[in-house]
Amino acid sequence: MPPSTGEPISPIINDSLIVSGREAKEYAQLATLNIQKDFLDDTLTAQIFTIVEFDDLNAMIRPSLTYDIEDAVEVTAEAFIFLGDEEGMYGAYEEKSVLSFALNYYF
Repeated sequence: MPPSTGEPISPIINDSLIVSGREAKEYAQLATLNIQKDFLDDTLTAQIFTIVEFDDLNAMIRPSLTYDIEDAVEVTAEAFIFLGDEEGMYGAYEEKSVLSFALNYYF
């Protein structure tokens, strides 16, 4: 094992920190927003969660709907939508946006 210098181990190329194969920024300006509303006597919940990166104008938007069928059973539909510049944190995944459905039973 090589001697420790006390410095964190991370890949550095040309004095730049590389994360997931891309150059990481030292600082990023982000904002988050979460809005949730219940309907139909609290059996239907609509939610939207968003993260926005201002430097490259990127965003991840997660809208979801959850319906409580019974006390222990619910069905959920949600999407993860990635938008923005390909160089940004979320725009790089724009082609990988996804829609999912789930049936949950709690016991």
